[in-house]
Amino acid sequence: MEIYGITDQGKTRLMNEDHFYHSDKPVGRLPNLAVIADGMGGHSAGEVASRMAVEVLVENCGQSQEEGVDDILRGGVQAANRQVFRLAKERGYLFGMGTTLAACVVTEGNRLYAVNVGDSRIYIYDGTLRQISLDHSLVEEMVQAGEITREESLVHPDRNKITRAIGTGAFVLCDLYVQTLAAGSVVLLCTDGLTNMVGDGRIQEILGNGGSLEQRVRDLLEEALENGGCDNVTIVAMATSDQEKR
Repeated sequence: MEIYGITDQGKTRLMNEDHFYHSDKPVGRLPNLAVIADGMGGHSAGEVASRMAVEVLVENCGQSQEEGVDDILRGGVQAANRQVFRLAKERGYLFGMGTTLAACVVTEGNRLYAVNVGDSRIYIYDGTLRQISLDHSLVEEMVQAGEITREESLVHPDRNKITRAIGTGAFVLCDLYVQTLAAGSVVLLCTDGLTNMVGDGRIQEILGNGGSLEQRVRDLLEEALENGGCDNVTIVAMATSDQEKR
């Protein structure tokens, strides 16, 4: 398992409110772990929320005595939510802060376990790019209801409004995805600073290029910045064995 991650403030934001973590070594009972978060809230609250959510999830997963990977990840999400929500209530200047959260683990047999809250995305690339996570956003609900098309959602004025976030309530629903990866697959976690600037077709093209995993992740970041860099950009990629054959 190879993992590489990167984050950038972008060209227009005053600070970076994204945060990430990755390890190709065991985290408690997990064989590896990748996490990203995209914070929201004024007066640096988004930065606090994203950092806390990632750190609490990693710590909770590392200490969990649960047997199942799914239960470990879900427990980490709920722990992160409780801590961010508690801090927001205790400190008035952080009121209303929250964050997206997405986390992935690849176990023996290339079994992927992934969880998400918000609109930070999880993709699988195995020659073709597939988004496996569902955006918890207003426009995604409109697409699912048939009110707008997928193409219209890309330019809709409410495209950045999310319907679920870590820290905005005492409990949060998270979605769980379980997939078996083909040898040579890449799992991509990214904040909307990438996906709002670079279309899925171009992401697929860049991941399909030759070169190291690090170089392809850096190329994705560079593309987002060249296309405007209107938000913080965070990308973490996990490559299964035989990745170089793709």
